[in-house]
Amino acid sequence: MFGLNLRKLFYLFLLVAVVFVGIQYGRAYLTRYQFDDAVRQSVKYAAASRKGPEAIRREVLETAEELGIDIGPKDIHITERGPALTLELEYDWTVDLKVYQHVLTFPVSENGEVFAK
Repeated sequence: MFGLNLRKLFYLFLLVAVVFVGIQYGRAYLTRYQFDDAVRQSVKYAAASRKGPEAIRREVLETAEELGIDIGPKDIHITERGPALTLELEYDWTVDLKVYQHVLTFPVSENGEVFAK
């Protein structure tokens, strides 16, 4: 069969499986990196952009929706202490491997300053 013996078929199947798993996990970690970067920019430059906590929350929710991350407004915890701001959230990403679904949990925590009200 196309010059493939059983050993070559096994290695071909193994190669395809490794590439498939790598793509699935790679997508999850690439999305995490993009989301973390967007949250970091939103929080770090909030004071320069004259954004308050609710504007930051809306911006983070928009970014999450664009990237396909399932979070709601109640998942984003924003703590203000004077001019300092801390944003914390945790979200899950399900890696679907067709025979097994692995749930990855990604925490996000950023500190910055907020524009004085």
